[in-house]
Amino acid sequence: MYKLSSALHQLQRRYSRRGDQELLALHAYRYKFFVDSSPRGRHCRYATATIKMYLQDEEQEPTRQWLQQLVPPPPQLEQLLELL
Repeated sequence: MYKLSSALHQLQRRYSRRGDQELLALHAYRYKFFVDSSPRGRHCRYATATIKMYLQDEEQEPTRQWLQQLVPPPPQLEQLLELL
C-alpha cells in the first residue's frame, strides 16, 4: 500500500489539475500521509484504518479509472494497476 500511495503522490504532483479532488479523497492516496506523519509509521492506527476503508469502500476501480485517464500515461501504469 505504501508503494502505491507514494506513486499516487508523485503522479498527483506531475499531473496536478483542478478537479483532482477525487484523487485526494481516495484512501490509497492518503495512506502515505498517515505513515509518514506518525512516529508509529505503518503501525499507525490511522494508516491501518485507511487500508480497511480502501477495501470497504471498494476504491480499486475509482483509483484505476483515475490512473487510466492520465495523459500522457505514466510510464509505470501497468505496475500501478497490478498494485491495485
